Formats: sequence, structure tokens, C-alpha cells
Amino acid sequence: MTDSPPDATQLERLLAELADQITTQLGPARDSEITAHLARLAERSAADPLPALQHAHQVLQSSPGPPPEAGRGRAALAAAIHQLSAEVAAQRSALDAVLTTLANTLRAGTHRHPDLEGELDALHDRFAEADRRRAWTPTDLDLSSRLAALERAQPADFKPWFSTQRFTEAFRGSQERLDERYADLADRIATTGGPVLDLGCGAGDLLRLLAARGVPAEGVDSDEGSVAAARSQGLAAQHGDAVEALSARDAASLGGLALIQVVEHLPPQQLIELVALAADKLRPGGLLVAETLNPASLYIYGHALYLDPTHTTPIHPLYLSFLCQEAGFASVEVQYRSAPPEAEQLASIAGADPELVDGVNRTIAQLNELLFGAQDYAVLATR
Repeated sequence: MTDSPPDATQLERLLAELADQITTQLGPARDSEITAHLARLAERSAADPLPALQHAHQVLQSSPGPPPEAGRGRAALAAAIHQLSAEVAAQRSALDAVLTTLANTLRAGTHRHPDLEGELDALHDRFAEADRRRAWTPTDLDLSSRLAALERAQPADFKPWFSTQRFTEAFRGSQERLDERYADLADRIATTGGPVLDLGCGAGDLLRLLAARGVPAEGVDSDEGSVAAARSQGLAAQHGDAVEALSARDAASLGGLALIQVVEHLPPQQLIELVALAADKLRPGGLLVAETLNPASLYIYGHALYLDPTHTTPIHPLYLSFLCQEAGFASVEVQYRSAPPEAEQLASIAGADPELVDGVNRTIAQLNELLFGAQDYAVLATR
């Protein structure tokens, strides 16, 4: 530090700016206390804190701003996260430097200020506690919301060179088989009278069944090839994002909403947003139909779950039912579907000892339910 005293006006202005920035980070509760302590520091301290305080002030002023718009790919997301983390660290470090400088200034001269020293120690303790509890706000809250936005904007990295339609044909069976599989759901949805929005409509299997029943319906899918296949059949389908398409609808404007083999592709946050939107966009009496893999059956882990590389996490039927109930649906029904072939299941036994045979067959039935339970389930939630 220099031997000559600082210019009083310059020091007063700098301390005022620092006080504003400190109280902005810590909240207004201690604004008057900190202002008073800083004023006493300027009046009483024989030491010259100006150079160190100016440096800390420059660090605060030069802290990184908001990240640039996220680019495509993991590298862009990683860079944005690194920049945001650096921003938090810089602000935290700068504030800590200010408090340390003030404390050192007070203790450097012959004048002692126990009240201000105690206040600065308390602020250091608050920083340490916030770090331990991961409660460093408001920057941390802002960081979380910005990271969530980046995750939503991040495009999928999986870009297969084969067509989605060819993949569907190879593993989901013929059109006739799909018509048979979804005829009951189409009948149930048709009772709402429409209009129906089919999110993740694929090549239009459900749309075709609804059209045959005279129900007005349109679909949305993120795969352009599937949308083209649906349109080639004269079906109303558009390329787009499911959440965005549902968000664009008016409240209580839909009679039915279909999510056939969709929710297992979604991250957890997007799933809860989608269910909440469904409750808002369906009119009273409207029906949400969400069919997905059944994780309560171990059979899916050796078959359907890992057959599709775009699956993320199977959704338990109790959890999906819970989401619908919490979102405000009046009734929620779970329908188990697509039993594995009987030839693959454990066969019951026969024998001369009825009690033994009965006990063994009960055990076999329990094993069949666990190992060979229904591959899919559908939640039918009425608004």
C-alpha cells in the first residue's frame, strides 16, 4: 500500500460502489449495516485500502456476462457450462477478496474496529456455509435456469443414416399387426369426438385408425421421414417438437391427446412439463392416452428397451399415474398390454400331490408376472 492518504472523494465513491455490489449479492437485509461500516472505515482507518479495493472492484466489473447462444453438439454445451461456472467463481472470489481486504485494512493500523471486524467475519462464515449447503444465490439460481434452457435447446446427437420408417418396419411389425394392436385405443379416443393431437405420430398408424372412425386428428413428429410417410397417406402431420406443438394450442381446446411410445424418449423435466401441458390443453372430459414400456416386467430389458437406441429411461406406471393425478386429471386408469409369447413363459406343473403342485404353480405364476409381465402399459387419464 502507498504511504500517502487516498483522495477522500475517490475513496468514498469507490466504497459506495462496492457496498452496492456487495449488498446486491447478499440481499438488502444488511444494506444499512454494511454502509455504516464502510463509512466508518473511510473515516477512521489510517491505512490506505484504495489500490486493493480498486483491484477487487475491477474484478467485479469484469465478471463474465451471459453466455453466447448455445451452439450445436456437446462441445458447445460444455463450453457454455464452463463459462457460467467461471462467472459464478469470479463473482464469489471477488466478493471474498473485498471482504478480506477490508478486514486486513482494519487490522493493519493502530485503530481497531471490533464491530466491523466481527461483521466481516460473520459474512465470511455466511459464504462458507452457503458453499457447504450449495445455497449460493442469486447467481446459483440464475445458473440453474440458464442451464435448463441450454439442455432444452440442445439437439439430439443421434443422427442415424438409416430411415426411422425402415427401423419401425423391421421391429414393430406390419401395418395389419399395428392396426390390430391399436384398434382398442383408437376406439377409446374416438369417444371424445376430437380434435385429437397425436404427439410422436410416426408414420401415422394411430392417425389412420382415427381417420377411419371419422375423428378429426393431426400429428406431430420430430422425424421428417416419418412425417412424409404420414402425409403420403393423406394424413395431417407436421414436423416439429412435441412440447412446442402442445404449448401452441389453446387451453381446453383438445378432446384427445395421444403419446404412443413417446414418454420413454423424454428426459424427466420434459416429461413433467408435457403432462402439465396436457392437463391444460384438454377440455373437461378429454382423454390423454400414453402408451409406453412397462419397467415392472423384466422381459423388456432383454427385448424392447435396448432395441431402440433413442430410449432414455422406462417410466414406471405408478409414477406416470401420479403425474397425471397431480396435474389435475379427474380419473387415471392403467391398462397393461402386449403380453410376451406364452411359449417363452414358465409352464405350470401337474402331479399327484395337490398341495405341492398348488404351491409350485403359485410360485411359477409369480415368476411369470415378474419375468414375463406385459411389455407395455397405457395410462388413460380423463380430464
